[in-house]
Amino acid sequence: MKHGSGRAHSWSIILAGGDGERLQPFVRRRLGETRPKQYCTFLGTRSLLQHTVDRADTITSPTRRIIVAARHHQPYLREQMRGREGGRVILQPKNRGTAPGIFLPLTYVLASDPHAMVTIYPSDHFVHPEDAFTDAVSGALAASTELGGRPVVLGVEADESEGDYGWIQRGTEIASADGQLLWNVDRFMEKPGRDALKNVRGAFWNTFVITGSVQLLWRLGWLHVPEIMPLFVQLGDCVDTSEEDNALKQIYDVMPERDFSADIMEAGARHVALTRLEGVYWSDWGRQERVVETLARMGVGSVLSEERPNEQPTPEPLLSPSVTL
Repeated sequence: MKHGSGRAHSWSIILAGGDGERLQPFVRRRLGETRPKQYCTFLGTRSLLQHTVDRADTITSPTRRIIVAARHHQPYLREQMRGREGGRVILQPKNRGTAPGIFLPLTYVLASDPHAMVTIYPSDHFVHPEDAFTDAVSGALAASTELGGRPVVLGVEADESEGDYGWIQRGTEIASADGQLLWNVDRFMEKPGRDALKNVRGAFWNTFVITGSVQLLWRLGWLHVPEIMPLFVQLGDCVDTSEEDNALKQIYDVMPERDFSADIMEAGARHVALTRLEGVYWSDWGRQERVVETLARMGVGSVLSEERPNEQPTPEPLLSPSVTL
């Protein structure tokens, strides 16, 4: 089903820069090779990244899709994005944490469309069924628009003390049209550990799926990580010019590491709203146990895929740091 494909200012950002080091031994044993989990096919015929891209493209035009990845992921992207034309791929020169990984694509969105509404997707999470998930994201996007672009995060109502997830403690309810349940956020807790959750009630797991206006997301950067924002302003002045690639390299040479969850969401919780992801099984595949549990739920058992194991793509020359596929 298509959701809001006519929204002229709706953009998607897909985060694909992680290397998933904790899952590498499992991937190597089960798939016979080493590659980041988002480029692996555990079920059916599509990788986690391909599933994420296809979901995003039902809500937003592919021409307004940005994928952020590490430079050494370029062979996987070439392989997996064939047939999924449109949009832009940005290759980070270095890993400087999730905050630069988000404000880098926001720089390109802001340069192209200052009135944009943006939805941010991790590429290494499992969701089922996909239609229910895209309906929920569309609802969150509509709610954020109604709230003037205030960032809205999707949360999964927690049913166990999973201390390795990010947690959200909801606050007061926000009135909303169309029956969309929304709350203020009292606080974000990034991987708080089981002991810290003993007295937490009515909390949600943080899916890290966030939608909001590029302007208000940009403002959160200036409020909570002002030390990195001038670097992205510098890059923004060079977008789509001959100086762009050099500017990207230069700013990453001096970019400090910053974490979006710890440095922005925890500090700026009062600026963010929460909505519930209902009717969807969601799992952050950061650990082997979660992958195995999910596959068992899907009836796969010990067999990860009927497809042949992923084949290592033939390396091709590196793309420039910002490319359009």
